[in-house]
Amino acid sequence: MGARRPFFVMTTSPHDKERELHREVSRTVSTAIPGVEVLALELTGKERFCVYVEQTGGVDNALCERDS
Repeated sequence: MGARRPFFVMTTSPHDKERELHREVSRTVSTAIPGVEVLALELTGKERFCVYVEQTGGVDNALCERDS
């Protein structure tokens, strides 16, 4: 009879999830706060991510609070 094979369910890869979140966050931020560009998005946990932004006049704490 032999050993049973493991059963795997295909889900989206973390890289695909990062890309999808990056697009979604970029759209949301660009419409909510003009002049802000999302440079990168990094998954930091199961339900957490970090967003890196840039603004023409520079980034300050107030901008980060609004983006959150």
